[in-house]
Amino acid sequence: MNEDKFLKDLLVDYHPHLSDDNAFMQRLQRQMELIEEVKAYQRAESRKNKLMSLKLLAVGVVLGCIVTLASFTLPTIFDRYINGTESEIILTLLHNVQYVGLAIGAAFVTLSLLYTTRIVNLKQQEPPH
Repeated sequence: MNEDKFLKDLLVDYHPHLSDDNAFMQRLQRQMELIEEVKAYQRAESRKNKLMSLKLLAVGVVLGCIVTLASFTLPTIFDRYINGTESEIILTLLHNVQYVGLAIGAAFVTLSLLYTTRIVNLKQQEPPH
């Protein structure tokens, strides 16, 4: 019983101010327009990100191929430097220049694929428009 009286006392003084229909509809229309602007911006950003990821994928693959192909020709170039070097680290790198080149080439391709995959996954997680 006490709870009912408490609720009645709370609601007695509650007199919400209701706006007219025209003002409500204008605010609602403006909010809907803003939502459409945000959706259009998100679509444009998504297209831009997808295009950028495809460009980065192409650059990564091209750079990876160039470095990989160059790693097969570099050992003959570096042969003359091997005899004049005494540092073990540099000698190790010069003897293994093909593997280092392959690793760098693979890193370019892998990073570009990961970035492209991340962009595609983000696109799939977006809510439908």
